[in-house]
Amino acid sequence: MVRRHCLSVLGLLLLTLCPARTHGQQTCDMIPNFSSYEAVAAIGTTIYSSVEVQGWAVLMPSSCNSSGVTHQGAAYNKLSTVGAWVYGPQTCPSCYINVQNNQSVSGSPTGTYPLNWSGKVICSRIGTLWSTTGNTNVTIPGINGPDTFWTFNGQSPDDYNYPISINLTSTGGSGTTWYVQSGADKVHLSSTSGSTIAVSSSGTAFSTTPGDIQIVASINVGPVVVSSAPKSVTSRVPYKLLPGTIVPMCDNDYGYKTHINYTIYDNLNTAMPPFAIGVNEAWTTGVAVDYLGNNWLQPRAQGFLDTESPNFADEITGPYETGSTPTPSCVGLDTAVQHWGQEWYVGSVTPGVGVAVQTDVLYRYIDRGGHYVIWSPPQ
Repeated sequence: MVRRHCLSVLGLLLLTLCPARTHGQQTCDMIPNFSSYEAVAAIGTTIYSSVEVQGWAVLMPSSCNSSGVTHQGAAYNKLSTVGAWVYGPQTCPSCYINVQNNQSVSGSPTGTYPLNWSGKVICSRIGTLWSTTGNTNVTIPGINGPDTFWTFNGQSPDDYNYPISINLTSTGGSGTTWYVQSGADKVHLSSTSGSTIAVSSSGTAFSTTPGDIQIVASINVGPVVVSSAPKSVTSRVPYKLLPGTIVPMCDNDYGYKTHINYTIYDNLNTAMPPFAIGVNEAWTTGVAVDYLGNNWLQPRAQGFLDTESPNFADEITGPYETGSTPTPSCVGLDTAVQHWGQEWYVGSVTPGVGVAVQTDVLYRYIDRGGHYVIWSPPQ
């Protein structure tokens, strides 16, 4: 139910002035200042309606004696075959009246439901001081579209299976108004009106549970605000690397190759889907020397298209150059030669671009490679 939204739409109703007189030593005018508000919403397979009567009477002059006079508000709400009058307490003429009548029926967002409503304020001296009534047939709008979008820190992967924006369409047409019922900090809407909108990440906050962003489409059916069942969507982002096996190998050109395997996980602690995605490394420091007199060159940071996502391996080798000191070997010499800072990104093949998912220190030994001081996600 979206009563606050309803109030903002219907709060500027024209007031009917119905002066009345009280009996006593002084003549008083009671000027009604009342309004009614109607709203319908769907939550799952339940349809809810609300009719609310609010306001007060203005006494003219303000010094008039209204002793013994009471006012009572009442709201009538009949949704389909369910409904009745709800009466508020008797109160003083200038006191604020707020009576709300809520009803619900089991149904379908694609069904049509007759809604009848009335509101009135009864004066103990003159009877009905103010009243309103209306009816309409309500059809709940629906929302069609995907439920998951990604963000890669400004990057747009070629694979359509990682959409950075999704389109939602309302069956209510061009008169639809959109708003985020929950998770507003996690999402950006391309517009708040129209039959179709684009939904993307805010870039600053992401889902903590699946479907924790809920988007609602509302339409006006006469004076009634009708709201769809919330559309649950999820904002996902690459988040961390889960370490796998380390595979050492001998190599005729490099002396050795070490494969350090990882699996990419998203913000919901789920392995990313098996679709191609860019992965890259970047150096965060220069080379630190562990073996005095070594002439090993630091290789260039690289990126690649991970066609086996969410799994990939960092391949660390000895130097390719002949005459390297010390000579790389694949057995027996557990001696560190050099190390430097490394950071991993997902979403691009360009080094240092995309979403950072891990920092570590890359070591090259005479006989192997390794990652140490691992922070995943980065601190």
